[in-house]
Amino acid sequence: SLEGPLLPRLAQTGKIVASMLKAKLGCDGVNLVQNNGAAAGQTVMHYHLHVIPRYENDGQHILWKPTSPSAEELVAIKNTIIG
Repeated sequence: SLEGPLLPRLAQTGKIVASMLKAKLGCDGVNLVQNNGAAAGQTVMHYHLHVIPRYENDGQHILWKPTSPSAEELVAIKNTIIG
């Protein structure tokens, strides 16, 4: 569990590392990935942030397939989460 000022500092550190990778490695982009729970692919059960340099046509894929829920489905999900 991350509490207090730690989480914003970790996000800030991820941004700094991402900028360094782009500047020093010349990558085209960066993925910041944090898996939370085994169902999400977390294999080491503590907080850690993957900072992954990416290059055009590198053949890598983040294992997530976006869906296209209807407006009604989005409202139902919103209502489930926040009431």
